[in-house]
Amino acid sequence: MRLTRISAGLVALTLIPLASLVPPTSSALAGAGDSDTGGDVRGTTIDVSARIFGGRYSGGSGGNSTCQYSNDPERIRALMPEEYPAGPLPADELARTVNGIQEVQYVRVCHSPTIVDSIWVPQITATDLLPALYDAMRAQLESPQVQFQGLDPEFGWAYVTVPFGFRVGNTGPVSVTARVSFGPLFVWATMTARPDAITFDPGEPGGRSVACSAAGAAATGFDSERPSECSYTYSHSSSVASGGRTFVTTTEMTYQISYESSSGAGTFPAVTTTSSADLAVAEVQALVTCTGPRPEQGGCSG
Repeated sequence: MRLTRISAGLVALTLIPLASLVPPTSSALAGAGDSDTGGDVRGTTIDVSARIFGGRYSGGSGGNSTCQYSNDPERIRALMPEEYPAGPLPADELARTVNGIQEVQYVRVCHSPTIVDSIWVPQITATDLLPALYDAMRAQLESPQVQFQGLDPEFGWAYVTVPFGFRVGNTGPVSVTARVSFGPLFVWATMTARPDAITFDPGEPGGRSVACSAAGAAATGFDSERPSECSYTYSHSSSVASGGRTFVTTTEMTYQISYESSSGAGTFPAVTTTSSADLAVAEVQALVTCTGPRPEQGGCSG
């Protein structure tokens, strides 16, 4: 068997038992086995490992936990003296670049069955996973699913000067994880988006936007006598709106993005999603009852 030679210029490493590379137990990997079905991902973790680097790096040991790896030329020569005689190794055989990723050669020694060969190991860290994770995360984030509370139970509209509540039904966290396991390499990263702030724009002339917390927007129930932080009171009926029927409301949900990885933890820029909904707003009409023909009798005319 002929191996591709490994340059003596590489940093010397001792043999690395694969069993010692088992990923650490971490809450960051909780749920990472959930399949990427494209369905409801609220509060779950989506594994996008197959998307990272086109799924190029997975396995590398053939599932054999007895494999060891080394890129120490002296160790390689000791293992395979006929293939690697004394003398300098060609510099152009120590590393290569594939699709922008540097790869370094290691020798692989496995038992049961016995395997002795070479393997190209990507020089990847968890930091290299983060840009692709961020893109995958943004693709998973939904627009806010807005629900209005305190509307007229018969007609479904709000009233001028009467508070109503706005709620968001999808305020759970969303996580995306990726792992690269190849030969002696194992790196992982999990990125989580947590809804943080909700901003509601009522769409009426001169109206003001209302900002409230995601927790407030997830609360159940509404009392117009004690309106919550996620509430609004219209000053105009929607007869003044374009078309004279409904106001176009806009709701934004801001996600705070954080990550944990085998290289450490940190944050990424927040992401905001938006949705719109029509809302009719009516004037409160006073009811006048005529009880007699004259004013002192409650009459409607003098």
